Amino acid sequence: MQTCKILPDATIPSAPLGFVVRRAQARLLASAGLCSWLLIVAPASARADAPAAPASAVSETAAGTWQFVDGTADAGLDGAQHSYLAPGTATEPDVIAGGVAAGDYDGDGWPDLFFVTGDAQPNRLYRNQGDGTFAEVGAAAGVAGALGRRQAGPAWIDLDGNGWLDLIIGAVDQLGVDVYWNNGDGTFTADVGHSGLERDPPRTGALRVYGVAAGDGDGDGDLDLALARWSDRGHQESPRLLWRNQGDGRFFDVSQEAGLGLIFQRRFVFTPFFADLDGNDVPDLALAQDFGNSSVFLDDGPATQLRYRFANTDVIDDENGMGAALADYDNDGDLDWFVTSIHDPDGIPEGN
Repeated sequence: MQTCKILPDATIPSAPLGFVVRRAQARLLASAGLCSWLLIVAPASARADAPAAPASAVSETAAGTWQFVDGTADAGLDGAQHSYLAPGTATEPDVIAGGVAAGDYDGDGWPDLFFVTGDAQPNRLYRNQGDGTFAEVGAAAGVAGALGRRQAGPAWIDLDGNGWLDLIIGAVDQLGVDVYWNNGDGTFTADVGHSGLERDPPRTGALRVYGVAAGDGDGDGDLDLALARWSDRGHQESPRLLWRNQGDGRFFDVSQEAGLGLIFQRRFVFTPFFADLDGNDVPDLALAQDFGNSSVFLDDGPATQLRYRFANTDVIDDENGMGAALADYDNDGDLDWFVTSIHDPDGIPEGN
């Protein structure tokens, strides 16, 4: 799940239950990855007009323990299926692609859902009706996309700082990311070069992006981006992972000067995070990476600059990182990192 821009002591407009987030507490900026997520949060207070969940969505046993049942069809989400026109041609990067993003794009207080669905059908945007059901509006909103695209890792992020969530979608088909600007009226305009993100000539594997993380790494009030690449090829000069926001929705690759050139040797990134890992109120980078251990990069410079240093320790030995989550699971005041991985006790990444 992605975050909106967080203002000091502000109530996030997209939070349906009135969550209050203070800047000092907002240490975690989540990312979109190739995995789907179930996020459980604690509301500041229950909203009086919040409707009950559909009867099929949750039930309580006589013993008082909660159980979940499949409510996909009742919610109107059963049309979000991932498929390819020619499944036999799907390579490994295609097979592991996909993704869903949750965010309140229309500002009505309810989280909406965007699904990447493969190249055989349009992508799906489901508008939350506020009663536990959703209506598909992708084509009407202008984000259904073109048939034939193989995409991944969508994210809702306010890229231009105007208070509305824009949509960014990764890709595995060598055509680069897509950006859709939120018009503030329920519709979007496709980016045609303003953002500066990933419109290079195709190179084998160079433009695969499986996920996006957003965070204000240089303290200038807008959201910078980390693009998760799963590829062994690309630019010789830069891993093209870290992109600085100029404040108007234009981005520039600053990976090399930020100290991230090291991962040019290992660019198989699946799930990136901006998060304050060392408690100094400046976002660091945590990257779940395949074909080698995942990586931590701690901020290493003035708070007004994007600069990082590699900070792995021996405890990070996941070998083949995939999806990930960050949270303070033991309530000790710092963030813990859960990484799903393919790990072999003998240290050889030969499979599950």
